[in-house]
Amino acid sequence: MAKFELVEQGAGSKIVFNHTGFPQDEVEHLAAGWKTHYWEPLAKLLDLVLRALGNANGARYT
Repeated sequence: MAKFELVEQGAGSKIVFNHTGFPQDEVEHLAAGWKTHYWEPLAKLLDLVLRALGNANGARYT
């Protein structure tokens, strides 16, 4: 199961991701896959959105 949660952090928020219920020998493979197929594309999308909004209020992602 994959769970995404938005958590308040100061004046902004962060995404907390928890992935459970998979075989332990798949940890490295799945971590690399999430980074390549989800986190990196999401970071690119957020960068485009922030640029389009003129980086309102100093918004950033990490």
